[in-house]
Amino acid sequence: MVRNMNNRLDFIIRCGVQLEKYIGAGGNVVVPSGVRKIGDFAFRACKRLTGVVIPEGVTCMGWSVFEGCTDLTRVILPDGVTEIGINTFSGCENLRHITLPDSVTGISIGAFRDCAHLSGVTLPRGIAEINKGAFQGCVSLTHLTLPGHLTAIADDAFDGCVNLTLHAPEHSHAERYARERGIPFLPA
Repeated sequence: MVRNMNNRLDFIIRCGVQLEKYIGAGGNVVVPSGVRKIGDFAFRACKRLTGVVIPEGVTCMGWSVFEGCTDLTRVILPDGVTEIGINTFSGCENLRHITLPDSVTGISIGAFRDCAHLSGVTLPRGIAEINKGAFQGCVSLTHLTLPGHLTAIADDAFDGCVNLTLHAPEHSHAERYARERGIPFLPA
């Protein structure tokens, strides 16, 4: 069940469009429509936050938006978000699955670092880069399908993902990456 958040008192919103900080009680939250940017640290360390729906129209998410939200299990991102920022979901240890919208082209440094229960990630076809430590320590991540045109994967993007098998087209950069690092690989 998603909590109806028509009450803007749970949010500090600047200029009517940038969510600066969530100050509500937690649970399942719907960000108010009209918000276009989620600012740095907006939900950081909200221990009782369990789910978030980000509205259509949001295109930018700042750094460490959900970092340390240990009870967070579900986030719905709208099409239009172009990048998962630095440490956006770092330490969200109960996040289990996330679908990134087709508009996302990059996953920044540490974006999903130490999401211990993250077992499923649906990447968009247009993803172009996966940065340093993006999935570091995601010990429950078992399978990840990478698109064939992906050409930028940081050396330590998947450090500590001890159960991971990468899937990608044969002869792709992703296959070379996996083989060079001893990560199990299966053709997609």
